[in-house]
Amino acid sequence: MKVFKTLAMMVACVFSISSFANVINVAVIGDNTGGAQTNEVIAQLNDSSVFNFNAVSLDQSAITDVTSLNSFDTIILGGSGTSRTAYSTSALNAAFDFMSNGGGVVTAGWWHFAIQSLSGAADTFAQAISPALTTGSYNFSSGSSSILFNNTVHPITLGISDFSFSGCCLEEPNGVDVGATALAQNNQVVYQDTVGRSVYLGPVYMSNGSYSNDQLRSGNGDQLFEQAVAWSANGTSVSVSSPATIALFLSCILLVLMRRKKM
Repeated sequence: MKVFKTLAMMVACVFSISSFANVINVAVIGDNTGGAQTNEVIAQLNDSSVFNFNAVSLDQSAITDVTSLNSFDTIILGGSGTSRTAYSTSALNAAFDFMSNGGGVVTAGWWHFAIQSLSGAADTFAQAISPALTTGSYNFSSGSSSILFNNTVHPITLGISDFSFSGCCLEEPNGVDVGATALAQNNQVVYQDTVGRSVYLGPVYMSNGSYSNDQLRSGNGDQLFEQAVAWSANGTSVSVSSPATIALFLSCILLVLMRRKKM
């Protein structure tokens, strides 16, 4: 019985230390239609078996300035497909400051639609935080559209095969910002890491359910989303390989052994 208890405590050490060392705190910021579409995104991230995401919903009304975002490693924005003025100036300003200070930002479809009618400072911040060029005409594809990756090796797309999405829709930006790189054809996956880290994803991860985006919650679509969010946060997969984690693990095992001696 003592041996069984000791082994059980050691296993608990492995999981608890691994989780502690790799938590990626994510704020999912819905648009001004109420943000109900964020629930699916949060569930998609939090059930990951590869990354230890702690994703929560953050309402725009709670964002006053960059300090409202400082407890997060990365933030996610994108439109539900309803509003063309989906984000407030204060929220976008905070997101820009957050990225400028080294934070991660992921903008996902319907992002271009969500900012299409913004103007002034709000539009300036919206354009700055996404590495995709979302000025000018608005383009998207629908019905059995495919994401075809370029030959660029990058952690965002590593191990992911080209895949099709039969729902509506895939946004197609008009280009990429200066210093940004496209990882897929039609600029459907774009990143930059010269100012913080930001990623644009054309698939409509943040849209409401009427766009059949449940297809993106598993398989290649899910892997692309998780790896993009983790990369933007400079996060790593769940492991116990870092020196700090190993030290914590050994300390935990030592405590287990000391407890065993007292039994």
